[in-house]
Amino acid sequence: MAKRKRQGHYCKICGEIKANEKFSGKGHAAHICKSCASLPIERRNELQRINRVERISEKFRLTKEEWELLEKYSKNKKYPELQEYATDVLAHHRQMKEDRKPQIEEVLYSNLEEELKEEIDDHFYDDFLFFMEEKGYAPEEKHFKKISKGIADAYIRYFHLRVIPDDSWEKRMREVLETVVSDLKDMDFELDEN
Repeated sequence: MAKRKRQGHYCKICGEIKANEKFSGKGHAAHICKSCASLPIERRNELQRINRVERISEKFRLTKEEWELLEKYSKNKKYPELQEYATDVLAHHRQMKEDRKPQIEEVLYSNLEEELKEEIDDHFYDDFLFFMEEKGYAPEEKHFKKISKGIADAYIRYFHLRVIPDDSWEKRMREVLETVVSDLKDMDFELDEN
């Protein structure tokens, strides 16, 4: 089925689609209807910019260039109507952007429910086991920090929960590490001594 051709032409000043008769000979190529062509140049420029802001306002996400354009127009004192409209659109999109951000809850490790602590213990165990099988030795302090940060970051990213490590976090990490070392020894896995 053939696509039906749209009737008329688009005016880039007022943003409307109008019949052929509403455009002069030069107006067709410039995409400016007769009524907009008769406006003073300052008003035409303002309306064209307002039309551009209106197209941006209908978008869900904006590009960097569109954010910059809205910022620029919201500070434009030459065209007060444009300035007001751009400021409103900018405020609306900032609010939309803020609303899309996930709310992150912060909790000390020692205040977590036991079920969640056990889940984190499992992550410690898996990460330590993987590290030792791959490297052949027990993790040092720098590795502890990296593994700890990785687990904490994963909870932020996937569960929007910032687990704040405290003394019980450190103590539990060391207990889990001892368990992993013991399990590896029981499986006759040899660890290099540092």
